[in-house]
Amino acid sequence: MSEQRNTHRNPEMARTGWSDDETRSLVQLYFHILALEKAGKLGRAKGQTTKRSLVTGWREAHAPQRSHGSVEMKLMNISASCEALGLDRVQGYKPMARRSKALDEMVARLAGLAPLLALMALIAA
Repeated sequence: MSEQRNTHRNPEMARTGWSDDETRSLVQLYFHILALEKAGKLGRAKGQTTKRSLVTGWREAHAPQRSHGSVEMKLMNISASCEALGLDRVQGYKPMARRSKALDEMVARLAGLAPLLALMALIAA
């Protein structure tokens, strides 16, 4: 039987969920990246920044225990939430098929769609 190898930097974080603080901060970064993208300030040209450098900087500052791939997957989940809410999404972060209701709610709150959330809750009740 072959041994499964854990590729996470911190094996204890391999199966833990994202905290609200981590998620909130990453959603805020996502919207920052989206604003830069819309303004044409994201890319490889001189004076521009890249998504990768922003994500790497965020990970080092806010979630050094998480792999780059883990952060990228969460960004794709955020894209899925944005798409489901009818919001623009960052190019290159293909929406994932599965996302959580909690992530949808956080994205909606941070996008200023709290009234829409209240209406959705009333309709679902």
